[in-house]
Amino acid sequence: MPKNLSILIGCLLMAVLCQSAYGQAPPKPRDTTITTPQTFAMIMGVSKYKYVRPLTYADKDAEMFRDFLKSPGGGKLSEDNIYTLLNNDITNKSCCS
Repeated sequence: MPKNLSILIGCLLMAVLCQSAYGQAPPKPRDTTITTPQTFAMIMGVSKYKYVRPLTYADKDAEMFRDFLKSPGGGKLSEDNIYTLLNNDITNKSCCS
């Protein structure tokens, strides 16, 4: 399995296992009164790793992508439909204890 894919899967598992993310509240459940399709996004950007060489712009790219999704060109997603985890929101060991 490629190294980047392993890191991505690990981050996803960490996000699922963590009961609280310090950056924002967990995503709200889908509004069942809306009968048209809804779009949701989960964006993660980690630039700081403990045992891997830090990345330069992963967290900033995630923030820019979140802002793009909120823009008319990105679909005008509601803030409630976008869940963003950055750096310590994902990697903080105390979030899973």
